[in-house]
Amino acid sequence: MQDKSKLGTRYQCYQCSKKFYDLNRPEPICPTCNANQLEDPTPDPRVAVMERYKGSRLTAEDAAPSKAAFSVDDTETVEIPEGDIGPDLGDDDDA
Repeated sequence: MQDKSKLGTRYQCYQCSKKFYDLNRPEPICPTCNANQLEDPTPDPRVAVMERYKGSRLTAEDAAPSKAAFSVDDTETVEIPEGDIGPDLGDDDDA
């Protein structure tokens, strides 16, 4: 079997979905439908995702909440009536 690295880059045609090697030629032309693969209208999905999120990166300062959001004045004190400790959970000695 021939070494695949000598065959060049492997492509899948964007028009006819035929898989082929470019045989190290300067332009990868599909042998079935003669479509030039450099004119592929659909971008590589990895590149498209990176471009989409490239400008939306937050810095640490933008992501951190401001100190003004956490103020001691915003807290509310709750009064608990005497004798009301909480729900009756039963005695532990009943086992």
